[in-house]
Amino acid sequence: MRARIRPTKRAKARHGSVVPPKACVEDRVKYQLVAQFQATSMDDFDQLVTFEDKLAETLEGFAIVDGHDFGSGTFNIFVHTDEPSATFQRIQEFVRIQQKPYPMRVAYRDFSSDDYTILWPPDLKEFKVI
Repeated sequence: MRARIRPTKRAKARHGSVVPPKACVEDRVKYQLVAQFQATSMDDFDQLVTFEDKLAETLEGFAIVDGHDFGSGTFNIFVHTDEPSATFQRIQEFVRIQQKPYPMRVAYRDFSSDDYTILWPPDLKEFKVI
């Protein structure tokens, strides 16, 4: 079972509600990028929530970190962007400077589609948000 998406503190402040209306976000940006991390424990969860909050600060003004979900062995961070490749590069740079390694998978989709385009790792054949 997956946990509910938790918008970041910034998303709450920007939209004035706990979860911004989907149409509101989709009207502003074209793509949803998903950074997916292996996570199986509450310790993993807590570390990745902290990571997500710092990532939101890093991407502020460039992309919108919209929240996460956690379950089935993964922690997904959802990012709304018009430039998925450039956003991915910024995320990769951010991951590189962390004290703890965060192996990840990254893909994006147009909001009008359910099909993901894989960005990382290059040899990944299938990407799912379960």
